[in-house]
Amino acid sequence: AYAKMESLRNNMKEATKEYQVALSNVSKLPESARVSAPHLVRAYAEMILFSHTIALYGEISNTILNIFLGDESASSSPSTRILRARKVYEQFVESTKTLFFNKLSQQVPLELTQDKIICFAILEYALAVSQLEGKQDFIQGQLVLDRSMEILDQGVKIFFVRGAHENLACFRVLLALLETLRPSSTVKPTHLRQSLESGLRQLPGNPFLLCSILLAESKNQLLGRMRLFFDEIVSSKAAGTLTWLFALRSETKRGAGNRIRTLFERALTQPQQLSSPALLWKFYIDFELGQGQVQAAKGVFFRAIRYVPWSKSMWLYCLRKLSQFMSLSELSDIFSLMTDKEIRLRSTPPL
Repeated sequence: AYAKMESLRNNMKEATKEYQVALSNVSKLPESARVSAPHLVRAYAEMILFSHTIALYGEISNTILNIFLGDESASSSPSTRILRARKVYEQFVESTKTLFFNKLSQQVPLELTQDKIICFAILEYALAVSQLEGKQDFIQGQLVLDRSMEILDQGVKIFFVRGAHENLACFRVLLALLETLRPSSTVKPTHLRQSLESGLRQLPGNPFLLCSILLAESKNQLLGRMRLFFDEIVSSKAAGTLTWLFALRSETKRGAGNRIRTLFERALTQPQQLSSPALLWKFYIDFELGQGQVQAAKGVFFRAIRYVPWSKSMWLYCLRKLSQFMSLSELSDIFSLMTDKEIRLRSTPPL
């Protein structure tokens, strides 16, 4: 925790030192505690990846190799250790698949197993980048992610049956994003976009993936592609409030008023899929007010109190926004309706 805190404060030297000290003491811990070593190794490896400290890629490779081989193989040549680790990893994957196939998945420690899969994907990525460092090999540069992506895809397939694949799917996108941002990378941006689209088709409500695709496409002028993609994922049964909000967000900067209204109407006609329909009604009112359409905003408000009359926060929010545009008779009708719906409001009594 201390090392992670230092890395978040951008004190990479101190964080690296703390991680190295912790990892050097793993062998001294009891067996029950050493089982969690892959989680520590993953945290250290991710920190190195995020900082693009390629000089330390060799060290994290050795650390990950120790997870799969132990310290007894330290005297072997690097190439021998890598080959042995790949064989051990294949056996580990096969044993995990066997447990799932025999419906013994409850015996698989999910977090620990996923940490091992991610660690091995990082190992393959670090090895590929280290081999390319200082070389101008465009073709090999395009393939730098292939082996890691293959490992993560295999992990996603294994855990998909239990619905526990979100962690691996997100890391797959994160690794593609990190490679795209690496200064000497030659990987095409389409690789990242394809990873994002693949992940969102499986997890349309994942906030990390939704944020990432908006960030990746923020400088893209091909509006039709994003629209088609969001039209596809909001049509999924797994799409919820967050998915619709990001679909709307992708349109707001383009000023496409009619398109945004269409998305609001589509979302609000299927409230059974929404965890927070009142939130979308509030944003709809804000949008119409931002467009200077006061009458349209009032119309949305009256529809909202019919569809979500139970949401006190929505009543209060809309009254704060719209009361200045309402007549006394309209306000009187609204307060009467609130009384009928048993909506109770409190205010500070006059002194």
